[in-house]
Order: sequence, then C-alpha cells, then structure tokens
Amino acid sequence: MQPQEILSKGRKSKEVAAGRLLCFLAARELGRSLTELARQMEMTVAGIGYAVRRGEKVAQENHYRLLKEEP
Repeated sequence: MQPQEILSKGRKSKEVAAGRLLCFLAARELGRSLTELARQMEMTVAGIGYAVRRGEKVAQENHYRLLKEEP
C-alpha cells in the first residue's frame, strides 16, 4: 500500500483501517499530538481522536505494535 492511499479521503475499508492504525501508532506509540496529526492529515482533532480509538482496536485485533530499536 502506498502512503498516498493511506492518507486519501477514500472510504475503502483497507485504506480506512490503515489510516486509523497510523493515527493510533503515531499518537500512542510515538507521542504525536492530536492537533499535529490533524494538521498533517487534514482532519479535525475530533476526527483524529476517533481514528486513534478505532486504530487501537485494529492494532489489538491484529496484534500490531511498533518494534523499538535497541540502543
């Protein structure tokens, strides 16, 4: 999947799930602010908050997590 597909405004379930997962990982795992994500993804802060919650569900259901590099 290409980055532009994840960031697209489309409603295809695969792209929507990927966008939600991106929001969750960026906010919860990387500590990005919802305001910053909203600006970058051209969404509202409320929309990002919703996507983070839904992305958490996607991550849990599929056992996704970021791998952290060892120092």
